[in-house]
Amino acid sequence: MAVALGPNSFVTLLGLSDELKELNGRSGVVGRYDQNDNNWEVRLDRGEVCFLPAANLEVDDCPLCLMPMSGPEPPDQLPCNHYFHLDCLRQIRLSTEDI
Repeated sequence: MAVALGPNSFVTLLGLSDELKELNGRSGVVGRYDQNDNNWEVRLDRGEVCFLPAANLEVDDCPLCLMPMSGPEPPDQLPCNHYFHLDCLRQIRLSTEDI
């Protein structure tokens, strides 16, 4: 299923050039689009920011519901650096409170 890339999409960086290859496989959240350079801002998990073309970004899925991590609400990052939909985390918390 193709998902439109946009602000707050959770992405993995792929196929980067040699000077950026250390970022391959890293994940982050898409920010603004720079029309002048035709690149997306990506905020990485360690506070780094990079600007990359859409061809180097793949929208990831939430590991709980398996739906794309995109939409108006940014994904929630846990201290372990894993990302989830905030609603999915709320549902898991509610379902485990009775255990």
